Amino acid sequence: MNNLEQGNLYQLGGAFLDTTNAFVPPTGKVVVKIEFFATTKFTTLTPANELGSNTCHIGTSVVADDTNYAIEGNGNNAVALVAGNSGTEFTAGKILYGRWSAVTLNTGSVIMYFGQA
Repeated sequence: MNNLEQGNLYQLGGAFLDTTNAFVPPTGKVVVKIEFFATTKFTTLTPANELGSNTCHIGTSVVADDTNYAIEGNGNNAVALVAGNSGTEFTAGKILYGRWSAVTLNTGSVIMYFGQA
């Protein structure tokens, strides 16, 4: 089975997080799917962006300030998820897909699945 097939089946590993400690995936991996088990807010959700390949992901920061980033970024008028106590809220049962290099919860609990970095 190749990496793509393994990734589709989430066989590259994962982790459960229900604390406010900063989480960083294992070396060579990024978080590619977040499944919410309780109402959750983030302190940080750091996108694993690849500007040279025009691949930018949603997070508590976005890439949209430079004129070139309108092409190689999240796009014009992109906004970040609001972090902290008054932050963007995800309810239980929701799933978020993307690529993240670090995750810190403000509240809630999630299962995170890994993909190759």
